[in-house]
Amino acid sequence: MIHREDEDLTVGIIGGMGPYATLAFFQCILDNTPTQKDWDHLHIIIDNNPKIPSRTRAFLFDEADPVPMMIESANRLRKAGADFVVLPCNSAHYFLPRVREQTDVPFIDMMDETSQAILEKNSKAVGLLGGEVTVKGKLYEQRLEKHGIAVLQVTDEEQKMVRNVIEDVKQNCVSDATRENVQTLICRLEELGADTVILGCTELPAAMDGVVSKSRIVDSMEVLAKAVVQKAKLAAATVLPDSGENAL
Repeated sequence: MIHREDEDLTVGIIGGMGPYATLAFFQCILDNTPTQKDWDHLHIIIDNNPKIPSRTRAFLFDEADPVPMMIESANRLRKAGADFVVLPCNSAHYFLPRVREQTDVPFIDMMDETSQAILEKNSKAVGLLGGEVTVKGKLYEQRLEKHGIAVLQVTDEEQKMVRNVIEDVKQNCVSDATRENVQTLICRLEELGADTVILGCTELPAAMDGVVSKSRIVDSMEVLAKAVVQKAKLAAATVLPDSGENAL
Protein backbone atom coordinates (compact mmCIF):
# COMPACT_ATOMS: atom_id res chain seq x y z
CA MET A 1 0.00 0.00 0.00
CA ILE A 2 1.11 3.54 -0.71
CA HIS A 3 0.65 5.96 2.18
CA ARG A 4 0.18 9.60 1.31
CA GLU A 5 -0.44 12.59 3.59
CA ASP A 6 -3.28 14.31 1.74
CA GLU A 7 -4.18 16.68 4.52
CA ASP A 8 -0.84 18.23 5.49
CA LEU A 9 -1.04 21.91 6.27
CA THR A 10 0.42 24.30 3.71
CA VAL A 11 3.46 26.23 4.93
CA GLY A 12 4.16 29.87 4.12
CA ILE A 13 7.69 31.28 4.45
CA ILE A 14 8.46 34.99 4.56
CA GLY A 15 11.85 34.80 2.89
CA GLY A 16 14.58 37.09 1.68
CA MET A 17 15.95 37.91 5.15
CA GLY A 18 18.41 36.97 3.73
CA PRO A 19 18.01 34.94 0.53
CA TYR A 20 20.74 32.38 1.28
CA ALA A 21 19.28 31.76 4.74
CA THR A 22 15.88 31.23 3.10
CA LEU A 23 17.42 28.71 0.72
CA ALA A 24 19.11 26.89 3.60
CA PHE A 25 15.87 26.88 5.59
CA PHE A 26 13.97 25.27 2.72
CA GLN A 27 16.69 22.62 2.50
CA CYS A 28 16.47 22.12 6.27
CA ILE A 29 12.72 21.48 6.08
CA LEU A 30 13.29 18.93 3.29
CA ASP A 31 16.02 17.21 5.31
CA ASN A 32 13.79 16.95 8.38
CA THR A 33 10.69 15.66 6.59
CA PRO A 34 10.23 11.87 6.71
CA THR A 35 9.57 10.80 3.13
CA GLN A 36 9.59 7.87 0.76
CA LYS A 37 8.22 9.71 -2.28
CA ASP A 38 8.09 13.27 -3.58
CA TRP A 39 4.49 13.66 -2.47
CA ASP A 40 5.44 12.99 1.15
CA HIS A 41 7.06 16.44 1.24
CA LEU A 42 5.09 19.48 2.36
CA HIS A 43 3.40 22.07 0.20
CA ILE A 44 5.54 25.13 0.86
CA ILE A 45 4.98 28.64 -0.50
CA ILE A 46 7.97 30.97 -0.26
CA ASP A 47 7.69 34.72 -0.68
CA ASN A 48 11.36 35.54 -1.10
CA ASN A 49 11.41 39.32 -0.81
CA PRO A 50 14.89 40.75 -0.09
CA LYS A 51 13.38 44.24 -0.51
CA ILE A 52 11.99 44.06 3.04
CA PRO A 53 13.91 46.83 4.84
CA SER A 54 16.87 45.85 6.99
CA ARG A 55 15.79 44.77 10.44
CA THR A 56 19.18 45.76 11.81
CA ARG A 57 19.16 49.27 10.36
CA ALA A 58 15.60 49.84 11.52
CA PHE A 59 16.59 48.79 15.05
CA LEU A 60 19.93 50.60 15.28
CA PHE A 61 19.35 53.72 13.21
CA ASP A 62 15.56 54.10 13.09
CA GLU A 63 15.59 53.69 9.32
CA ALA A 64 12.82 52.18 7.15
CA ASP A 65 10.36 50.04 9.10
CA PRO A 66 10.21 46.40 7.87
CA VAL A 67 6.81 45.75 9.45
CA PRO A 68 4.54 46.97 6.59
CA MET A 69 6.26 44.73 4.04
CA MET A 70 6.32 41.81 6.48
CA ILE A 71 2.55 42.20 6.85
CA GLU A 72 2.14 42.35 3.06
CA SER A 73 4.15 39.15 2.70
CA ALA A 74 2.18 37.36 5.42
CA ASN A 75 -1.14 38.34 3.86
CA ARG A 76 0.11 37.37 0.39
CA LEU A 77 1.09 33.92 1.64
CA ARG A 78 -2.23 33.49 3.43
CA LYS A 79 -4.12 34.44 0.27
CA ALA A 80 -2.00 31.97 -1.71
CA GLY A 81 -3.13 29.16 0.59
CA ALA A 82 -0.70 29.03 3.51
CA ASP A 83 -2.27 27.66 6.70
CA PHE A 84 0.48 29.20 8.80
CA VAL A 85 3.58 31.32 8.25
CA VAL A 86 7.15 31.28 9.55
CA LEU A 87 10.00 33.78 9.62
CA PRO A 88 13.41 32.09 9.19
CA CYS A 89 15.09 35.19 10.62
CA ASN A 90 15.77 35.72 14.32
CA SER A 91 15.99 39.50 14.01
CA ALA A 92 12.59 39.70 12.31
CA HIS A 93 11.00 38.29 15.46
CA TYR A 94 11.71 41.57 17.23
CA PHE A 95 9.03 43.04 14.95
CA LEU A 96 6.69 40.03 14.99
CA PRO A 97 4.40 41.33 17.79
CA ARG A 98 3.54 44.36 15.65
CA VAL A 99 2.91 42.13 12.63
CA ARG A 100 0.55 39.97 14.67
CA GLU A 101 -1.36 43.04 15.83
CA GLN A 102 -2.20 43.91 12.23
CA THR A 103 -2.89 40.50 10.68
CA ASP A 104 -4.70 37.33 11.69
CA VAL A 105 -2.14 35.07 9.99
CA PRO A 106 -1.00 32.25 12.34
CA PHE A 107 2.77 32.15 12.99
CA ILE A 108 5.20 29.71 14.53
CA ASP A 109 7.56 31.75 16.73
CA MET A 110 11.17 30.66 16.24
CA MET A 111 12.24 32.31 19.50
CA ASP A 112 9.68 30.33 21.47
CA GLU A 113 10.53 27.05 19.76
CA THR A 114 14.28 27.48 20.23
CA SER A 115 13.88 28.51 23.87
CA GLN A 116 11.72 25.46 24.51
CA ALA A 117 14.38 23.24 22.94
CA ILE A 118 16.94 24.74 25.32
CA LEU A 119 14.70 24.20 28.34
CA GLU A 120 14.38 20.56 27.39
CA LYS A 121 18.17 20.24 27.45
CA ASN A 122 18.36 21.44 31.09
CA SER A 123 20.94 24.06 30.20
CA LYS A 124 22.22 26.35 32.96
CA ALA A 125 23.92 29.00 30.86
CA VAL A 126 23.60 29.56 27.13
CA GLY A 127 25.87 31.56 24.89
CA LEU A 128 24.18 33.59 22.19
CA LEU A 129 25.53 34.24 18.71
CA GLY A 130 23.22 36.45 16.70
CA GLY A 131 22.77 39.75 14.97
CA GLU A 132 22.51 43.06 16.77
CA VAL A 133 18.71 43.03 16.89
CA THR A 134 18.57 39.61 18.52
CA VAL A 135 21.37 40.40 20.95
CA LYS A 136 20.58 43.98 21.92
CA GLY A 137 16.83 43.36 21.75
CA LYS A 138 17.32 40.57 24.32
CA LEU A 139 14.96 38.28 22.45
CA TYR A 140 16.26 35.14 24.15
CA GLU A 141 16.71 36.72 27.57
CA GLN A 142 12.98 37.51 27.62
CA ARG A 143 12.21 33.82 27.29
CA LEU A 144 15.03 32.10 29.18
CA GLU A 145 15.98 34.23 32.17
CA LYS A 146 12.57 33.75 33.82
CA HIS A 147 13.45 30.04 33.91
CA GLY A 148 16.76 30.73 35.63
CA ILE A 149 18.89 30.28 32.52
CA ALA A 150 21.62 32.87 32.04
CA VAL A 151 22.19 34.20 28.52
CA LEU A 152 25.84 35.02 27.86
CA GLN A 153 26.96 37.39 25.14
CA VAL A 154 30.25 38.29 23.48
CA THR A 155 31.74 41.76 23.81
CA ASP A 156 30.83 44.62 21.51
CA GLU A 157 34.14 44.15 19.72
CA GLU A 158 33.50 40.43 19.28
CA GLN A 159 29.98 41.24 18.08
CA LYS A 160 31.65 42.89 15.09
CA MET A 161 33.10 39.46 14.27
CA VAL A 162 29.58 38.01 14.38
CA ARG A 163 28.42 40.71 11.97
CA ASN A 164 31.31 39.90 9.61
CA VAL A 165 30.39 36.20 9.64
CA ILE A 166 26.75 37.00 8.87
CA GLU A 167 27.75 39.31 6.03
CA ASP A 168 30.08 36.67 4.56
CA VAL A 169 27.15 34.25 4.35
CA LYS A 170 24.84 36.90 2.92
CA GLN A 171 27.39 37.59 0.21
CA ASN A 172 27.99 33.86 -0.38
CA CYS A 173 31.69 34.21 0.36
CA VAL A 174 32.25 31.98 3.39
CA SER A 175 35.98 31.30 3.79
CA ASP A 176 38.31 29.56 6.21
CA ALA A 177 38.65 32.91 7.97
CA THR A 178 34.86 33.05 8.38
CA ARG A 179 34.79 29.63 10.02
CA GLU A 180 37.79 30.53 12.20
CA ASN A 181 35.85 33.53 13.48
CA VAL A 182 32.92 31.28 14.40
CA GLN A 183 35.29 28.92 16.18
CA THR A 184 36.80 31.80 18.14
CA LEU A 185 33.38 33.11 19.15
CA ILE A 186 32.11 29.73 20.33
CA CYS A 187 35.27 29.15 22.36
CA ARG A 188 34.84 32.59 23.92
CA LEU A 189 31.28 31.80 25.01
CA GLU A 190 32.43 28.47 26.45
CA GLU A 191 35.13 30.29 28.41
CA LEU A 192 32.37 32.46 29.87
CA GLY A 193 30.60 29.33 31.09
CA ALA A 194 28.14 28.43 28.33
CA ASP A 195 27.07 24.79 28.29
CA THR A 196 24.91 25.47 25.23
CA VAL A 197 25.42 27.87 22.32
CA ILE A 198 22.49 29.21 20.33
CA LEU A 199 23.04 29.86 16.64
CA GLY A 200 20.67 32.81 16.83
CA CYS A 201 20.95 33.86 13.21
CA THR A 202 19.93 31.73 10.26
CA GLU A 203 23.09 32.70 8.36
CA LEU A 204 25.37 31.13 10.97
CA PRO A 205 24.85 27.42 10.17
CA ALA A 206 26.41 28.00 6.74
CA ALA A 207 29.69 28.88 8.48
CA MET A 208 29.81 25.90 10.86
CA ASP A 209 31.64 23.39 8.65
CA GLY A 210 34.65 22.12 10.59
CA VAL A 211 33.81 24.09 13.73
CA VAL A 212 34.04 22.06 16.95
CA SER A 213 32.55 22.78 20.35
CA LYS A 214 32.54 21.39 23.87
CA SER A 215 29.07 22.81 24.39
CA ARG A 216 25.79 21.75 22.83
CA ILE A 217 24.87 23.69 19.70
CA VAL A 218 21.23 24.65 19.24
CA ASP A 219 20.56 25.79 15.69
CA SER A 220 17.48 28.02 15.66
CA MET A 221 16.93 27.31 11.97
CA GLU A 222 16.86 23.55 12.47
CA VAL A 223 14.56 23.92 15.48
CA LEU A 224 12.12 25.97 13.39
CA ALA A 225 12.28 23.53 10.49
CA LYS A 226 11.39 20.62 12.78
CA ALA A 227 8.54 22.62 14.29
CA VAL A 228 7.20 23.35 10.79
CA VAL A 229 7.20 19.66 9.88
CA GLN A 230 5.55 18.68 13.15
CA LYS A 231 2.79 21.28 12.79
CA ALA A 232 2.14 20.65 9.10
CA LYS A 233 1.94 16.86 9.29
CA LEU A 234 -1.15 16.67 11.47
CA ALA A 235 -3.39 14.38 9.46
CA ALA A 236 -3.29 10.60 9.58
CA ALA A 237 -1.94 8.92 6.47
CA THR A 238 -4.50 8.18 3.82
CA VAL A 239 -4.02 4.68 2.51
CA LEU A 240 -4.13 4.57 -1.28
CA PRO A 241 -4.40 1.44 -3.41
CA ASP A 242 -1.03 0.08 -4.41
CA SER A 243 -0.60 0.24 -8.19
CA GLY A 244 1.95 -2.53 -8.02
CA GLU A 245 4.59 -0.25 -9.51
CA ASN A 246 7.33 1.76 -7.89
CA ALA A 247 6.02 4.98 -9.47
CA LEU A 248 8.07 8.12 -9.44
